Amino acid sequence: MFDEHPPFPNPTIAEVVCDLHFRLPAGVGWNPAFVGDLFKRIGDEYPILEPLNSMNWQLDIGPQGIEQKLLPAPQGVRLKHKSAPYQLQFTESRLTLNVLPPYPGWAGVRSALLDVWQHVAEIIHPSVVGRIGLRYINIIPRRHPTEPLGVLLQACDYIPVVLLKSGPGFLLRAQAQLDSAHRLILTIADAVSSPTEGSRSAIILDIDRIMEQDLTPDAESIQEHLDRLHEDVWDVFTAVQTAELTARLRRESV
Repeated sequence: MFDEHPPFPNPTIAEVVCDLHFRLPAGVGWNPAFVGDLFKRIGDEYPILEPLNSMNWQLDIGPQGIEQKLLPAPQGVRLKHKSAPYQLQFTESRLTLNVLPPYPGWAGVRSALLDVWQHVAEIIHPSVVGRIGLRYINIIPRRHPTEPLGVLLQACDYIPVVLLKSGPGFLLRAQAQLDSAHRLILTIADAVSSPTEGSRSAIILDIDRIMEQDLTPDAESIQEHLDRLHEDVWDVFTAVQTAELTARLRRESV
């Protein structure tokens, strides 16, 4: 297991999305009773259960900022934690943990997902986990709408110099296939804080690490791969931030 990275007193994490894509054994279909069985096990911690809407909203980042799209929702449910900033989505092929502020730290996120996964695995008996995704969406405030991007982010392997020279409305979306199983998607964009005025006072830094490879569905194997993805996200985040952003994360500057 990777060592825990020190937390920042002033984090910029707006949401963490961690999901496991699984496959049921051959010849076994989705059974709505799976939901009831899971709720019996975790209902004390996740007492709010609601069906997924027939349509889901997806947030996409484009030149005009954040745009919403409607997508069909898979069959399943959403469960909300009684006190922690956790929401679960349990569908016929995926278990997703959404983590909202305040960020509890990686150890807390990993534990929350794996604790529920152990129950899910005992209920559905998946044949494999075929994909693991870990996405950190950061909203980095500017001190004023015209603060240059280069004050907060720096040129590196992930960011070209030309982006730092851009005026308002910049967008970078880069997808890298690291090897046959691993993919990195990086998005950097202006955040539109006031759509009517078009003002921008924050920067979106979205780091999405994906692994697609058939794994045995045991928690130990999944944890090992989750930790690798988290370490990669951390490496990207530390590489792109300037000393000024680091200081703000640590509340070292006014």
